[in-house]
Amino acid sequence: FKLASFVRWPAPIADGEPFRICIAGRGDIAGLLAAFANGKQIENRPVSVLELGTAQPQLAANCRMLFLGRGAKTAATLISATTGEPVLIVTDRTSGTRGGVVEFVEQGGKVRLALDQRQATARKLALDSELFNVAAEVER
Repeated sequence: FKLASFVRWPAPIADGEPFRICIAGRGDIAGLLAAFANGKQIENRPVSVLELGTAQPQLAANCRMLFLGRGAKTAATLISATTGEPVLIVTDRTSGTRGGVVEFVEQGGKVRLALDQRQATARKLALDSELFNVAAEVER
């Protein structure tokens, strides 16, 4: 949720649309995040949390953020469905899911961030320098 404050998207969200955070492979997080996001805003829009199922790749392009957690068997399909779209892909490398602009990695028993600047640029996303300062890895 906090990652959104370190990213700039190229275009504003259409009128009437929420800031959509989508989650695949971590239903436990989807419910917690939905409860946490209730009543909150990002980019002056209400936050909506959507859990994506395996047969819903067409919905992924409508997300501002897409988290692919453990067990996200459709990770490649969902990432492909958002190619060229300004969707911040977040993956959990610690559970084997790769390919995100931001990946959670484990180093020294702590969860850290790995960033893929090339993918961010291809998606027209601008990552704040603060993210680079705390990242354990940066691919440029």
